[in-house]
Amino acid sequence: MTDMHLSPDIVANAALVPSAAVDSGEIKITFVNYSKFELRRDVTGYTKDFAFGSVTSSPGPILKARSGMETLDICQIAFSWIADGANNAYVTWYSPEIPVRFGVRIVAPVQVFGIGKRPYWDVCWDNNPGRDPQWARSGSDPSDPRTFFADGHVGGLAAIGRAQSWHTALDLTVTISDYTGGKP
Repeated sequence: MTDMHLSPDIVANAALVPSAAVDSGEIKITFVNYSKFELRRDVTGYTKDFAFGSVTSSPGPILKARSGMETLDICQIAFSWIADGANNAYVTWYSPEIPVRFGVRIVAPVQVFGIGKRPYWDVCWDNNPGRDPQWARSGSDPSDPRTFFADGHVGGLAAIGRAQSWHTALDLTVTISDYTGGKP
């Protein structure tokens, strides 16, 4: 058996986050911050149908450096997608040190009796805290990973999003790290 060399502060503060239940209608965004930068929550929200008694976890105002983890978890209520069309939930974070703001939005298209497109996710990064983000698709398949920032990093910060996608559910984890010259 090989020895694992892990950072004690990360291991001591780490917690397992259960993944979204397979095809349950659950929408989940988890941010895990291994970087040296503390991040502040910026523009965050969700459509009113998501808010209808289904938000089970909401991110706090600070994503701590080195071991921070914050989650937005929304469990769909039956037929809530029918009311006003597609629902979306989004979270953005800002670092005044770099400065940069980045975030993700999950869009859950209308599904009637199980017919419709599966949820997908969008990304943003800019230096416009407090303003509406300009969203771009993460890729053609919601399950494909996406590296943030044009060069893969900005100001020593790197981030990558990885999702598990089902017909009615999406579980997205964004891992934030210090840029060391290689892949995040």
